[in-house]
Amino acid sequence: MIIVRDAGFHFGRFYDAAMQIKTGHYSFFQTNYGFQQSGRVINALYGPLFAYFNGALLLLCNNWFTYQVVSIYLLCLVAAGSMLLLLHYSGVKKVVSVLISLIYLNIGLIPAFINASSFGGWGQALMPLVLLNGWRMVKDPKKPINWLWLGSTMGLLLQVHLLSALLACLLLAPFFLLALIKRKKVWKDFFKAVALAAVLGSNTLLALLWLSATNQLASPDAYNLAVSGLKLVSQQAQLGNSYGQILPVFALLIANNFAGNLLLKQKGTAEMLLLAWSMLLLLIASNYFPWGYVQKQLPFLATNFQFPFRLVTIIYPMLLLSVALTVQKVLTKKNLPIFAAVLAALLFLLARPVYQTNQLRTQKLSQKKLLQTKLARQGLDPLILILNYGGQADYLPVVKKGADIGKAYRKQIASRWQSFGHQVLPRGKQQLSWTSKGGKVILPLVAYQQSQVALNGKTVKKLTRKSGGFPVVEAKKGKNTAVLTFVIPLWGQVVIWGCWLSWLLLASFFLIKSLTLARNHVIFMFIKRQKTVGV
Repeated sequence: MIIVRDAGFHFGRFYDAAMQIKTGHYSFFQTNYGFQQSGRVINALYGPLFAYFNGALLLLCNNWFTYQVVSIYLLCLVAAGSMLLLLHYSGVKKVVSVLISLIYLNIGLIPAFINASSFGGWGQALMPLVLLNGWRMVKDPKKPINWLWLGSTMGLLLQVHLLSALLACLLLAPFFLLALIKRKKVWKDFFKAVALAAVLGSNTLLALLWLSATNQLASPDAYNLAVSGLKLVSQQAQLGNSYGQILPVFALLIANNFAGNLLLKQKGTAEMLLLAWSMLLLLIASNYFPWGYVQKQLPFLATNFQFPFRLVTIIYPMLLLSVALTVQKVLTKKNLPIFAAVLAALLFLLARPVYQTNQLRTQKLSQKKLLQTKLARQGLDPLILILNYGGQADYLPVVKKGADIGKAYRKQIASRWQSFGHQVLPRGKQQLSWTSKGGKVILPLVAYQQSQVALNGKTVKKLTRKSGGFPVVEAKKGKNTAVLTFVIPLWGQVVIWGCWLSWLLLASFFLIKSLTLARNHVIFMFIKRQKTVGV
């Protein structure tokens, strides 16, 4: 298995979702099983629907090794499938579409998910579906916006990766503006799509806005933007192009595509917009852009954006679509084998460094025999018990400014939680039990403004919290119990359940529509066959 920092973070939240499904003790906000059973809010802010999907998948796989293999396979399947769908809609020939889709699996954040669990990989996997909506805006004069598809795509991104949803808005902006200039009658469908996306992502939006308004939340770790842009590296780089690196062979493809578009006589406005927007974003994402100055002017980007190379999530789908369209324009029956051979060679050159990266990480981690043995065959619990994760300060409540929240979490919770007894109660409550000599005790829990703590059966009215949200209580001599509850008002419960219901209705609609289309196709083929037999 390949386990790095991000893997531990996501494994912890998926384990929590899996145990909620297994036990039936659901809690939308409070993390009662993962993250040292601390009660901190994680999944509500990091794609709750997708977390429950991964939790269910984890239960089906029954061990972490199988889960990691299956999840990587699903990511590649979704990424290649979405790119194929985009290229098919754009009229690209099948052989070119397949090769371009395979190339897509070996660039950007998709290989970064495979060898580093970077969750932006899922955003990149779904981004061709977003671009399909953008391409439709400038290519379909009759119906530039299919509000149902656009709204459901954006809603899905909100449930998978919030930053990718924001990047998707950036991707769509120029295509929407061009559609507005050309046709203008797009506002109605646009607002329908926005409304649908808001409903489908309402639980995540609720969590983010409500918690931010009522708590001072710690930001994610800060990174230096000036050194996190796209870099041109050698073909033999150990990490290939998985971490914001571009191989020379891919840079050559981009340059040739740019030159080819300039030389082609028949260039449409949409094609030039696609090329110009992708090349501009490529420049912005690179180390040549003055990110150091930008960070000084907008310091919040260091924590909320972190890495400029994340822009490849939206850049690479546009670049590959542009390449495919260029190839399609000059493709003939005679030169098809040549183009196919060139793309296949490019695929090999891009895949090789990714393979080397995976081998390197696997060899390093396989030396930890105890960890590997526990991961491979012993179910779900052993990994969570021995894996050191959750030390990030992300969205922990800040009680005292200037405190190192991540360090405090590691000291007060990560190193102490197993000294207390933990029991998850119905309705998502967490109960701690411990024996004390009396006096003040810092509980290994995280309490927000919405949290309620009951000590030995009595609600603590004036709760004292350390920075990081750790409750401080006056324990009695002997056995003590404390119950942590995250209190959700009625309106909040309505929003959460309304969101789940909207997804159920949407899934039912698409299922019925698919079955109807399949039935009609069968009937059509049957009638056609009968006519043929009759003739």
